[in-house]
Amino acid sequence: MEMNLHSVADIKKNDLVLLETKLLKYCTKDEHNRWTVQHVQMELIMIYLLNPADKHEQMPVVEAADEINDLEI
Repeated sequence: MEMNLHSVADIKKNDLVLLETKLLKYCTKDEHNRWTVQHVQMELIMIYLLNPADKHEQMPVVEAADEINDLEI
């Protein structure tokens, strides 16, 4: 399935998007020469517009139940 190309300006509030990223986690030495300082870097590769807000219906608001009976995990 071919996806259409969109401008970043086309993304609006409540659009459903998928972010493709590259995460890199690494450690560096602290002032005591121990590998305790952790860093994380994120590279944004692609943004996929899965469902524009104007094409899906708002989900109805459901009140939270106080108790869930017969729940098994």
